[in-house]
Amino acid sequence: MKRWSHANTGTTEIQKMMYRPVKTKRKGCILHIGMHTTGASSLQKNLADNDNNINFVYIDLGTADHSMPLYALFGNKQKTNKYVTELKYATERLISIQKRIDQLFRQAVQRNEQSKTFVLSGEGVTMLDQPELLQLKRYLTQFFEKIEVFAYVRSPIAYMNSMAQERVKDGSIDFENLDILYPHYRHSLSKFDHVFGKKNVQLCPFDKEGLYDGNITNDFLERHHLKVKRTQFRFTDTALSLEAISFLYLFYKYGPGYGMGANKKRQNDALVEYMISFGTRSVKISMYAFNILFELYKEDIHWIETRLDTPLLDEAATIFDQVDEIRCEKDLIVVAKENMEQFKVHVSNMISVDDVVGATLDDLIVLMQRLRRAINHDMIHRTEKKIQHPFKQKNNRLVC
Repeated sequence: MKRWSHANTGTTEIQKMMYRPVKTKRKGCILHIGMHTTGASSLQKNLADNDNNINFVYIDLGTADHSMPLYALFGNKQKTNKYVTELKYATERLISIQKRIDQLFRQAVQRNEQSKTFVLSGEGVTMLDQPELLQLKRYLTQFFEKIEVFAYVRSPIAYMNSMAQERVKDGSIDFENLDILYPHYRHSLSKFDHVFGKKNVQLCPFDKEGLYDGNITNDFLERHHLKVKRTQFRFTDTALSLEAISFLYLFYKYGPGYGMGANKKRQNDALVEYMISFGTRSVKISMYAFNILFELYKEDIHWIETRLDTPLLDEAATIFDQVDEIRCEKDLIVVAKENMEQFKVHVSNMISVDDVVGATLDDLIVLMQRLRRAINHDMIHRTEKKIQHPFKQKNNRLVC
């Protein structure tokens, strides 16, 4: 089996390709690194789709989220994370993918000589280790006089409630082990201070209610004095209800699981998108569970509050009461049983439900399996003919 090499493969060819300084450096680059669950996907899509930028360029690397291209260039392919998992289907094409990413980057810089500011955005950049970030900095320094790193930071409570949804969506959470939801601020962010210099790393508390114009994209533009002709940006809300979370979680854990093969993410993304319209209750993890984790990570919380010069726990804790709080997996089972009949009504236009008369875990699995098959029927047949790679060239673009 061919193994990945570390970072950008270490070959002389790639090194020569990557480090070819341009004749004239551009003034600045803003590297937006999330964090996760702060609306990064909406920001990226809005900036990538907008052609009316006045004084900046959102760099076109073939995909709105720059996490994968940057990880393909600089990340350690021996790690276990979602980027390595997706890239494994392109093992034989890694060098050509890296060349294409570098080419797209250089084209974006060269074609926009009048622009002073360039923007990169990828929350997956926080998964790079410090030596890999040094390589990224070295690469960007070829093109830009100044590099500014920027991140929105959520309180641990808001972050973990939102991350619970994201983990359920990709089938990677166990509600008996909530520790995996904690953000680990210092590990994720302090390395940027060391590599880029603390004065060049701006961390901003994230508060939905306090966003400029109520929109993450407009807030980001306003903070960095970036101008566009169109200001009506969309916010893509992909939040799942407590009811939807309970059905997805139990299906993935006790049913056939997340699936296998190159198309499993597309198939499950379609299922998740359908489930967004089911249920009304918010996902809130028990404050009892939070307090246990906060005691364990109190030094880390102190670090981020000191770095932000803002308390995160007191403000966030006030928004919670005791209704609908999730303490463990058993609570999700109760929610699912309570909403089985409502779910049958919700999916009755997609699948047959008349033969499912109970509200057991097995009944839930049967319904969810039928639903996933129905939603992905055409997609499953297409994937039997052709396996999609995570990066493919289309119209001179790289797409995931």
